[in-house]
Amino acid sequence: MDKTIAKSILKNTAVLMSSQVITWTMSFILLLFLPRYLGTVDYGRLYVAGSIMTIFLLFIDFGGRYSISKEVARNRDKVGEIAVDAIGIRIILWAISFIILIVFVMFTNYHRLEKALIIIYGISMLWEGIRKVLWSCFQGFEQMRFPSIGAITDQIFVTIAAITALLLGANFLIIGIIYTIGSFINFFIHLKYSSVIITEIPKFNFKGALGLVKKGIPYFFWSIFGIIYYRVDAIMLSFMTPETVVGAYGAAYRFFDILMFIPSIFSIAVFPILSRIYKDKENLASTTTKSIDFIVLAGIPVSILIFIFAPNIIDLFYGLRQYSSSVIILKIFSVGVILVYIDMILGTAILASDKLKEWTLVAFGAVILNVGLNYIMIPYTQQYYHNGGIGAAIATLVTELFVMLWALKITPKENFYGAKPMTIIKALFAGIILFLIVYSLREIQIFWILEAIFGFFIYLILLFLFKVFEPKEVEFFKEYSTLKNLKNIILPTKDIK
Repeated sequence: MDKTIAKSILKNTAVLMSSQVITWTMSFILLLFLPRYLGTVDYGRLYVAGSIMTIFLLFIDFGGRYSISKEVARNRDKVGEIAVDAIGIRIILWAISFIILIVFVMFTNYHRLEKALIIIYGISMLWEGIRKVLWSCFQGFEQMRFPSIGAITDQIFVTIAAITALLLGANFLIIGIIYTIGSFINFFIHLKYSSVIITEIPKFNFKGALGLVKKGIPYFFWSIFGIIYYRVDAIMLSFMTPETVVGAYGAAYRFFDILMFIPSIFSIAVFPILSRIYKDKENLASTTTKSIDFIVLAGIPVSILIFIFAPNIIDLFYGLRQYSSSVIILKIFSVGVILVYIDMILGTAILASDKLKEWTLVAFGAVILNVGLNYIMIPYTQQYYHNGGIGAAIATLVTELFVMLWALKITPKENFYGAKPMTIIKALFAGIILFLIVYSLREIQIFWILEAIFGFFIYLILLFLFKVFEPKEVEFFKEYSTLKNLKNIILPTKDIK
């Protein structure tokens, strides 16, 4: 991998990781209170409202996360035109989506407060759509420090305000309103810092906006199919099982979702680079293969440790008395962690390589498969195990395997040039040893968090003993892991172009 490319990936990954550590910590603190104080029913209502909002946001974003970022990465001098046109068309899309959302709510039998929250979330989709455009522009410039400030401020506010509200007896509607206020704060910070990359604001060009919409169509279909099969399970559960089952499933899925921060951060950092170097086959191949290696190395210990400590995790964040049925769901999700990690990196490489048609068809197939499996598995596991969430989790796992196999098939073969399968094999072997060591320590009854930390370091030592990392990679990380270099990487600079 080219050193300049590696430095850019490291810079943005370090910035996003620093942000994620803070937001992740806040999320975990909030998880200690939210499910316990709301209970399974209200927590399930909050989760369903959020899932519906996520789906409707897809119509407003219209593939912008990928298409706008790619356009900016390849045409940075036109960022003002791109941003104005994209924001203008998203205001129109928001108006259409909001009307559809109101009609949808009118014909559902959700609780009246749940309906109110969905409408409030619908209003917030206006500034969320605009924020996503600005976020994509920052990504195109490979400058994620500014969006990170917004994310950190948002999460800190939400955590403090939500915990305070819960202690005062707030219900799920109040918590949802707090989430909405946090999202507006995040939007305002994006808007404030947008002047760093957008130096002039041209007039809205409807023709240019339609051009962006046209370019975003393949990304839109891929995004909508992708999100539907990630979120449709919650909606199907809400119609096919009691609210307590939805709450238990939402609890496990929420933790599973948090674990996606590693591939999400890496994908955000690497996507504009892959888009920029898509014609440079040698650099494209080395960047893709190294990205897959890294994500597999990171995913193996996460998958193993979550599987082993699932009961402890549920007990810590939710309480086993109310959420005991979440344990088996989290165990199933833990098996799928490594699949999702690989899918996200392969998907990023495919989108950057402009193979949108094939990837959209895969996403469409995943939706059909996931909905079909949920339709069969949810009632089956609800009838025989009194937990329809098990069926939804299995459906998710099978769907991710389907996506991974097809992603490997359609990724351009030249992207894998120079790949070293032994890296993955060594990592898997290290993972097996990790599992055996940590599982055997369970008999000693050491505090589980200490066991997990010890296991992670054992895994890291094994990677070095098996010589998984090349000497030049070790030297690179030594060079840029000093306090001075990390400071230069994370803190803002004047020249970002």
